Amino acid sequence: MKISIYILILISAIAIAFTFNSCKKTDTSPAPVGMGHLYFHLHTDIQSTEVDSGNPYPDATGRIFELTYAQFFISSITIYNYSTNTPYNLPVNTGMLKYIDNEDYYIVDVPAGNYGSVSFNIGLSPVENSTPPATLYPMFNSAVNGLPPTSMFWNSTWNANQGYVFLNIQGFADTTAAHTGNCNFSFSYQIGTNSMLEHVQLPKQQFTILPGQITFVHQICDYGNLLQGIPFVHNATPFNADSTTARMIANRIANNFLRYEMATIQP
Repeated sequence: MKISIYILILISAIAIAFTFNSCKKTDTSPAPVGMGHLYFHLHTDIQSTEVDSGNPYPDATGRIFELTYAQFFISSITIYNYSTNTPYNLPVNTGMLKYIDNEDYYIVDVPAGNYGSVSFNIGLSPVENSTPPATLYPMFNSAVNGLPPTSMFWNSTWNANQGYVFLNIQGFADTTAAHTGNCNFSFSYQIGTNSMLEHVQLPKQQFTILPGQITFVHQICDYGNLLQGIPFVHNATPFNADSTTARMIANRIANNFLRYEMATIQP
């Protein structure tokens, strides 16, 4: 009888110990990773001067021009872990249409942590490029910018065969050799078609996403670098996307257009 009691006590003790250990294991499991708010803050510059005022400014060669349109799509955004360089692909419908006078764009909530580089496309994927505006634009910050202007459609009308203008640059320039004239020569460049989709990989620079807080990743869209040495062209009709000059501009986007600034965090 005593043996049976001892056995029962031993079994009970083992059961209690097992239950305690099981509870301890569950209680110490990692909590879900917190999320923070990722924003892009995009400056529109000619060299080191912001130009959303519409005033003329010089590029590095002293050539003066001003911008009246400076609009482009960003799509297929990826951020990379700072230590491991592991990519974190944002949802495929995450992107924006950057306007000259808008700088802050909410991207998406992402897991808190330390990140390094950012990559994205200037333009749209072939699937997005054939998506009607009423479907595409709610995904591209229409709440910030409203519906797209016809300036992002070829010949001012969208159709699935032509798709969208990826990058639209218009303004006025001084075209004198000595750069001493007035800014009165109009120019217009439209970049697009699937063959001109350009990928941008920003340099590695640490930025931190904190739970429940906003992180702005600052970037400079430098039209002074992008258009330096490009011959300004006046176009009475929408620019031919397959022209030599448009191709020159498209090929320079990855290395001459976007510069990284230090990210900032705010509640």
